[in-house]
Amino acid sequence: GVTVLAQTEANVLELLDAMLQARNYKTFGVCRTCRFFVAKRGKYECSLLEVPLSPSQIDRICFEHERRQF
Repeated sequence: GVTVLAQTEANVLELLDAMLQARNYKTFGVCRTCRFFVAKRGKYECSLLEVPLSPSQIDRICFEHERRQF
């Protein structure tokens, strides 16, 4: 039979795929990895929402995240 670990892994992958489908496969991540994140002269901003970000906010999950192209 299938081991508990293998079944758990399959369940997690299925859940992750369902979550990604629900978001139309939109990425997610922290603010500092988002293409809308701007850092200038020690200040941070979300250019999408046009709001300043505190240093503690840049490592939080960004709901509107779009992967930054390097």
